Amino acid sequence: MTKTFNRFGGLIFLALAIALRLVFSVFPKVFELVYFEGIFPLIRKIQYPVGAALPFSGYYFLIGIATVWLIWRMPKSKVKKKWFSFGRRLLNFCGGLIGLFLLLWGFNYVGPSLADRMSLAENDNQYDVAKLYLFSMEKATEKRMVINLPTDSSSVEDLAVEINYQELNDAVKSVLGELGYPIDTNVKLRRVKPAGALRRVGIRGIYNPFTGEANVESDAGVLTGVFTAAHEMAHAYGITSEGEANLVAYLSLINSGNSIWEYSAAYSLWRYVAGEVNRKLEEDDRAILAEAIPIALQIDRLAIWRRMSDSPPYFPELSEAVNDSYLKIQGVEGGTDDYDAFVGLYLRYANPIMD
Repeated sequence: MTKTFNRFGGLIFLALAIALRLVFSVFPKVFELVYFEGIFPLIRKIQYPVGAALPFSGYYFLIGIATVWLIWRMPKSKVKKKWFSFGRRLLNFCGGLIGLFLLLWGFNYVGPSLADRMSLAENDNQYDVAKLYLFSMEKATEKRMVINLPTDSSSVEDLAVEINYQELNDAVKSVLGELGYPIDTNVKLRRVKPAGALRRVGIRGIYNPFTGEANVESDAGVLTGVFTAAHEMAHAYGITSEGEANLVAYLSLINSGNSIWEYSAAYSLWRYVAGEVNRKLEEDDRAILAEAIPIALQIDRLAIWRRMSDSPPYFPELSEAVNDSYLKIQGVEGGTDDYDAFVGLYLRYANPIMD
C-alpha cells in the first residue's frame, strides 16, 4: 500500500478530490456546511500569513518548485524505461497539483453563483446596446468630472495615486459579507514584477489559489489597476465566475466614496459595453457612437492603450485558448466570454432606465 501511494499518491489524491467535488455538486448543503463555511475559510486563514510573508509573487515560488522538480527528475540518459518512469512521475506530480487546486479553491465552482446568492431576477437579455453604451458613457463622464486633474490633457490612468489595499479589501467585503461569503481574512494584493510580466502572457491580473494572493501588474495605472485588483480579490473570497468578479469589482468601487474608484467602476462598465457594441452593431453605427466619445474619456482610453502596447502578449492566441479551456473544464460554459457576462449581470442588478 505504501509503495502504491508513493508511486501514484498524486493521482490518488486527485481522484479523491474529484470524487469529493462530485459529492458537493450533488449535495449543495454539504458543500455549504463542510467546505464553504468550514474548510475554505480555514484555508484562507492559513494562506494569508504565508502569502504575505513571501518577498515576491507566490507564482514565482511555484515556478521555482516545478523547475527544481523537473531538473531533479529529468532522466540523464535515453533509456526508454527511465523516460517512462519520468512520465509516470510527471503525471503523478501534475495530478497532485490539480487535486490541491481543487481543495484550496476549485470546489467553489460547484457552489451557488453570485447571481443566485443575490437573487437576481432573470431577464430576456434584450436591450438597446447603443442606448446602454451612451448611458454608461454619460455616467463615466459624470464620475470623471469630479476628479481633480493637473491639466485638461491629464489622464486618470497616469495619476500617481497608490491603491489603499486595506480600503479595497473593506470595499469588496462590504459587497460579499452580506451574501455569506467568507470575509474574515483579508486578501494579500501583490504587484507582479517585472513590469509587463502579466500582460506578456495575455492577462492583467490573476488570483493564486495556492498562496491566496491577488496579483496585478506592477505598472498598472490607477484606473485599470484598482478594478483589476478588486476583481482578483473577489476570486479570493470565493467568486469563480469572471463576469461575477467584474460585478463585485464594480459594486465595490461605485459605492466606495472614492471619486477615482467610482470612475474606475463606471469606465470599466462602459468599456465592457463597448465590447457588446463591437459584436452587435454594424460598422457605420459603431462609427456614430465613436464620434460621441468625450475628449476626456478618449484621453484615458489612449493612456491605457499605450501601457498595454508597451508589453504586448508573446502568444495572444495561446493565452486566450489556455484560459478558455481552463474555464470550460471548470464548468464555465462560455469560457473567456464569461468576462463579458458582466454587462448582463449589471442589467439584472441595476435595471437602469436609459431614456
